[in-house]
Amino acid sequence: MRTLKFIVIAMLLWAMPLQAKILTVVLNDAVVLQGNLLGVTEEKLVLAVEQKARNILRSQIKEIFDTESKAKLEYEQLLKTGAATSAQPDRTMGQDQPAPVKPPAFPQAGKKEQHFVMYVQGTLMNSYNRGKLDQWFAERTGIPNNAVDAGATTFFKAGLELDFELDAGVEIGTGLDMIFPASHSLWGSYLFYGGRQEVVLDPQIISVNMPVRFSLGDETGLWLKLVPSMLMGWVSGYYTSPWYDLEFTPSPGFGFGIAGGLDLMFGENFGVNVDMGLRILEVDLAYVDENSATGFSQPLLSDGELVTVDLGGLYMVAGFMFRF
Repeated sequence: MRTLKFIVIAMLLWAMPLQAKILTVVLNDAVVLQGNLLGVTEEKLVLAVEQKARNILRSQIKEIFDTESKAKLEYEQLLKTGAATSAQPDRTMGQDQPAPVKPPAFPQAGKKEQHFVMYVQGTLMNSYNRGKLDQWFAERTGIPNNAVDAGATTFFKAGLELDFELDAGVEIGTGLDMIFPASHSLWGSYLFYGGRQEVVLDPQIISVNMPVRFSLGDETGLWLKLVPSMLMGWVSGYYTSPWYDLEFTPSPGFGFGIAGGLDLMFGENFGVNVDMGLRILEVDLAYVDENSATGFSQPLLSDGELVTVDLGGLYMVAGFMFRF
């Protein structure tokens, strides 16, 4: 636009002498007549006409610059007041152009939420399969039906969880929890004349969870959840008898679990829950043995098979939770 403007001005400047001469020729007769009437020489009148023509052209050029400066100030004012989208005249084409159209503003997608959860639960029901532990203790006592079934299977569980929103009312997370068993969780005892044989084991289980939660409606505050888990567990405890004692030491084993349950939220941050699940987990039973090259040994059944403890079973827990 500026280039075209300067071209026009240059052409006007170049044409100034020519236009002055044309005016002189056209007005020649008038000049001579006016000179005769006023008594002024023809040369002076011609010079006056040329000067007048130049003044007219200079005023035209000044008007172009003034119009451009005024338009620039108006445009800057519109930008300051937020009205820059109004139609601006396209002076290079000699006609107004429509206002530029802004692209439509699309709303940004909603930010996915994250929630940090802490929970504590206690058992309503729990069982351990025990596995070969019953057979081993029966062989030690010499009574086939003397199983290890008199223990306190209660435990408390505490855990942490981080949930990520996948969609409205759907969350997936990752978490970790650990059980704290009651003393004598697995306990077998045999009293006889002259002594007692007793085995006491306390299992410990750590669970890495991958919960999936589904909202049953904001108005209800209920969430349905499915929780697959990877498990690591071990047992510790002792065996005592009139003849020898054994001190059992942790020997970790690995398994998996699956649970389902309901969370009931009272507001945004507090709720109660109930879960029911299944564990599949078997661990070795190892004791301290100073005569062993490794420092540990494992009890054997009468057929030479190693003794393991099956910590699998069904359980049901309930508790409360804090969600942030």
